[in-house]
Amino acid sequence: MERRPTPPSHPAQTHAVPQGARIAEATIDARGVVTGWSDGAALLLGYPPAEILGHRAALLLAEPDRDAWRAAAAGARWSGTAALRHRDGHRLDRDVLVRRRPSGERPGGAEWLVVSALTGPAPAASGQALGARAFDRSPCVCAVFDERLRLARASAGTQRALSLAEGTMRGLRLTDIAPHPGSAEAETRMRRVLDGGGPQETRLRLDPADPEREWHA
Repeated sequence: MERRPTPPSHPAQTHAVPQGARIAEATIDARGVVTGWSDGAALLLGYPPAEILGHRAALLLAEPDRDAWRAAAAGARWSGTAALRHRDGHRLDRDVLVRRRPSGERPGGAEWLVVSALTGPAPAASGQALGARAFDRSPCVCAVFDERLRLARASAGTQRALSLAEGTMRGLRLTDIAPHPGSAEAETRMRRVLDGGGPQETRLRLDPADPEREWHA
């Protein structure tokens, strides 16, 4: 992710976009100014980094909802549908995940990471096989990730455990959805499976309301 320059005493954080990644990602500081802008964000909204870094994030909103964004700023995490404005003027309604985290620009400060996956529409329920529909409605915590470790499907139990809708998570990595050390370990083990390492096991902490609760995966 390209970031606005910072003073030498506080090096800029970099968030490289992996080859083929399809995630729009931006960072916003405590003043509401855009400080980071990924290739995916440029693809989604049409702004090259030079035209948006250092500008107010409100420029990107088609219908600023002050109450919703106050709620996002007050908590550690917020998800919902945002009405965004493309550079050419047309409106985009996108599922976004907003997460508060420490700022790399000033000690004790905070910034907000906003992510949205660039994915196609979900498959229609009428076209799903019975087994697929049963998976979707399962109360168990089950998820399917693709070969790039992006979430493709999540059961009802997973959506409930994470307090996030499947549409918000689809196309995101587990480390985007639940930024805990166990998530990075789970991704490492999923990669081992894809590389032919056989079944893997790990433990995950996914519930922000109950951070000590573990799932055996």
